[in-house]
Amino acid sequence: MKIAVIAYNHPESSLPLAKYLADKGHLVDYYYITNSKTRSISAFDFSKAEVKIGITELKEKDIPAIFNVWKDNKSTIHLLRFFWLSIKFFPFVKRLFQRLSINPALKILNDRNYDAINLIGQDALLKYIHQKLICKNKIHSLHEVAPHYSGQKIPNSLIRFLLSNKISVIVHSNASYKAINEYQISKETSNIHEIPFGLFETYLSIRPSCNIPYTDYLLFYGRIVSYKGLDLLYNALEILKLKLPNLKTIIAGEGTDDAILKLRSNPNCIVINQYISNEDLVELNMKAKAIVCPYESASQSGIVMTSFVFDKPIIATSVGAFTEVITNNENGLLLKYNTPEDLAIAIFQIFSNMNFYSTLQQGVKNFSIKHPQYDWNNIAEQTIDVFKSENK
Repeated sequence: MKIAVIAYNHPESSLPLAKYLADKGHLVDYYYITNSKTRSISAFDFSKAEVKIGITELKEKDIPAIFNVWKDNKSTIHLLRFFWLSIKFFPFVKRLFQRLSINPALKILNDRNYDAINLIGQDALLKYIHQKLICKNKIHSLHEVAPHYSGQKIPNSLIRFLLSNKISVIVHSNASYKAINEYQISKETSNIHEIPFGLFETYLSIRPSCNIPYTDYLLFYGRIVSYKGLDLLYNALEILKLKLPNLKTIIAGEGTDDAILKLRSNPNCIVINQYISNEDLVELNMKAKAIVCPYESASQSGIVMTSFVFDKPIIATSVGAFTEVITNNENGLLLKYNTPEDLAIAIFQIFSNMNFYSTLQQGVKNFSIKHPQYDWNNIAEQTIDVFKSENK
């Protein structure tokens, strides 16, 4: 089967999908949609590549780090660039330039006569791409289908377009599967498929920076938003001041939350309130002892699939997809009551009992073996099954 995987964001999960689909003997072309200004994004550095509008095939010289991790990669990797406009332009002007600048690339994609296409992402531009691509066997993967907090924008028009046109949709957790069915026009759910993603192994292509002078700390990282529970973390750390007086905690990521000021007042908390580069993200994970996710909601498990690559156990609230990928006392700890006291107990367990910690770390190392639904080979097989169901 000749397959195109077209992703707007999420290279950490879409690149492995393309790689493992190709390992199954399919002819796979991967296209990463980006603007003419971007040079790298999560777990994908293409700064050495030529900058031009349209399609650029990336060779080993362009993305040496990826080829170093996947020496046997059989998929062909491309950039699909559109023209970048400053944020000062009106949204409709930016959308117009996006569409005009990618139209020649979409014609090329149609000329390549793919048997199947998997589009990935939430951006509204993907609705336009769907409308322009003439392949009959198209499916779409969505990472976010419901808001986590008031004011978060979810692409309702894209979701409704996919459902009303009976385009098969893949979501990556049972939490997302339940959420997307609230959009359903009818009760028929045969075109909604739940397929998880595996470990974000492309992070192994990133060299760690030398910016983090600490080790064995508790790590919170990612975009800082109110629903991610930093206030809960602050209160738990206050409880632990006497029991774990030497515990270091790093909070790393851009964004705003009232809890940041309180966390800065704790002398054992290091707050890095800025964009975290790929290199810093890798080093933060490598030097951490455990990861904490005190979220109020979680539609999927990107942080988990990143940190598991570095064999780090996760402490998380019992919400959303965390309960699907974290097995309590096996590869991490799930809070029973989601209270500061409960979180403090979990942190204390990991940082005071080395034998218990070693058990959790071994559980992380065995994650894909013990839970084969998260093995990329099985994920590729399930994706092919969705393509085949579209042809019936």
